[in-house]
Amino acid sequence: MLKRICAFFTAAVIAVMIPLGVFAESSTLQEIAYREVSIPVPCNVTVMGDSIATGFGLEGYAAGKGSPLSYANILKDKYSKQLPSDCTFELTNFAVDGYTSDDLLKLLDSGKCDEALSKAGCVLISIGGNDLLHALWDTLKEAGITYEGGEVGAKDLLKILTSLGKLKKKLDENLLIFDQNLPKIASYIRTKSKGEFFIQTLYDPLESFSMIPGISSIAKDKIGRLNEIIKGHAGDPAAGYSVCDVAPEFVGKANELTNIGKIDIHPNAQGHKLISEVLDKAITAKKYSYMQEYVIERKIESEPADAASVDSAVSLQGNSTVMIAVICSVCAMAAGAAAMYLIIKKRR
Repeated sequence: MLKRICAFFTAAVIAVMIPLGVFAESSTLQEIAYREVSIPVPCNVTVMGDSIATGFGLEGYAAGKGSPLSYANILKDKYSKQLPSDCTFELTNFAVDGYTSDDLLKLLDSGKCDEALSKAGCVLISIGGNDLLHALWDTLKEAGITYEGGEVGAKDLLKILTSLGKLKKKLDENLLIFDQNLPKIASYIRTKSKGEFFIQTLYDPLESFSMIPGISSIAKDKIGRLNEIIKGHAGDPAAGYSVCDVAPEFVGKANELTNIGKIDIHPNAQGHKLISEVLDKAITAKKYSYMQEYVIERKIESEPADAASVDSAVSLQGNSTVMIAVICSVCAMAAGAAAMYLIIKKRR
């Protein structure tokens, strides 16, 4: 009888002391950690600017949605395939048809782009074309010059020459505004984004445009000036952008790479493909990375019983577990003590 009671008492004590860590045991603790991993292309790209960036005039184009054939979406498709499975490519396109540098600056000042810019590994800007184009169309419209069947509607040469004089003045005024706006645009983006930052030069779609006398030479001069401004501000300390020189790739190929034959200065599908290649070359020359999530498994082992290790184990179990264990221990020891008392008394 005595042996049975002692065995019961011992088993009870062991059972309630195991949760407290009196005997050696091991468990695995999982922790989420992050590490920086290099990737060949950015996983988050923000595009801003005008209708060149939206893909205006391309097949499948829809205002506000762009076209699958635009250079931005070509890069999206390409880069999505070059990233690890746990790194999803994200493209945010804030470009709007008709945007001038004034419009882009207002958009930035609104703060609507801040979050996207803060996440961007790469920012692409196409801006400046409408600063010139708006001046061209407005001046010609005021002069009564229209296009009918691919020919100039107004035949008065004096009227055309007068309008071109006004056009030059208006273009110079707009270039001055562009020169003032560009550093502000670049500085704002640089304060919001730590990613790589590229501004594209503007190609000349009117290099062989002969419908209006003198237009080609004016376009060459003013577009050249606009590109000088873009390149010039790249060195500003607060700007921090790289120039993606698209313009030279279009020289002598305007009819082939744009829709100018339809009186539309925008790049066609072939033009967008070329722009994507020029951008890709500039983008991939930089370095990119992302924060990869992974799991660390830590093996925790408890040491057998000294007072310090028991205290430590108890603290890890939580208040409820400790309370239950203590109560069970007290009950077991009380039961054992009572049993021992009865045995001793009986023997007497």
